[in-house]
Amino acid sequence: MVIGVGVGPSGMTGGPGDSPLGHRQGNLSRYWGTWSNKPIGFASLVVVLFLILIAVIGPLLQTHDPLTNNLREVLVGPSGDHFFGTDTNGRDVFSRLIAGARISVFVGFASVFFGVSAGVIIGTISGFLGGVVDYAIQRVVDAVDERGGLRGRRV
Repeated sequence: MVIGVGVGPSGMTGGPGDSPLGHRQGNLSRYWGTWSNKPIGFASLVVVLFLILIAVIGPLLQTHDPLTNNLREVLVGPSGDHFFGTDTNGRDVFSRLIAGARISVFVGFASVFFGVSAGVIIGTISGFLGGVVDYAIQRVVDAVDERGGLRGRRV
């Protein structure tokens, strides 16, 4: 046994999550400690979760079809029938906002999925073949990464 390190409930000495009192800290309390120290990150998490929630239950909240024009209700202010009013074509702004949130969340998840998939495929090829192919793929990826940094610069 190592001097100065207690044996935790896992039977290991000083394992992850073991506290000096002999009880393990749960995942939820560990994550809450991380989020409570970073209020901007927590606020961002709340906004993202809210958008995902709106995207999932959006069809239940829509009061009108977001694509249907109603020229008799052009630029109507907020009311019980149109929560955020209508636009210049008489479409309900609230329903259009929910429909737009659904599309935005879908595009966000799809882009992350395709980006991760491409990265896994390219990384697997690079790691499996190695040598010159690995070096060439690394240089191409470095060039693509640098192009992103050059977008806002004027030379």
